[in-house]
Amino acid sequence: MSATVRYLVLVGSIMLALGSCTCHRDVPEKEAAFEHRKGFSAALPTVRRPEARPTQELRLSQITPVIPTVSLPAGTPTPAQLALPEDFPEDVPVYKDSELFGVQQVGQDGHTVLFRVDAEASEVFNYYHENMATKGWKVSQEYQTPHQSFLSFQKGKTVTNMTVAKDPKTGKQVVAIMYYEEKDLPFPEF
Repeated sequence: MSATVRYLVLVGSIMLALGSCTCHRDVPEKEAAFEHRKGFSAALPTVRRPEARPTQELRLSQITPVIPTVSLPAGTPTPAQLALPEDFPEDVPVYKDSELFGVQQVGQDGHTVLFRVDAEASEVFNYYHENMATKGWKVSQEYQTPHQSFLSFQKGKTVTNMTVAKDPKTGKQVVAIMYYEEKDLPFPEF
């Protein structure tokens, strides 16, 4: 009797295992039409819509290119209107044959003035290092590599930082001169 029970249990287990296998059935299309969501709407299934297919083929010659345009805000200077700011330090030299191409206002009522220069980075670095020192500016920081350099000067309460780096598009050096007046702290230093 125990052999018969074992046989029935074995046959029942095999049938149960084979009967619950879903590998032989296809997934119904209704279930495949849903995609899973995340967040608060995760419990709500979303039905996938069939992709829209164009009824006729477009040729490249039929497409009109759209060229984006940017309109400048009123009062924005154009390159022809650019000039050194009125408060640009008089004793900061401008490298020979520099092309002014940008002026930006920065914090503490300062400005960053951008020039393009057709020279080697080391030449520009040495020019400012020597000429600023002869005009009474003290070097507070300096950093130089073959491709980029940085100089920081101070004279009185005026701080001037200069960065020289090569513009990969034009091959010219970009000289950024940022200057501002150092203001007293609103609390005593410790």
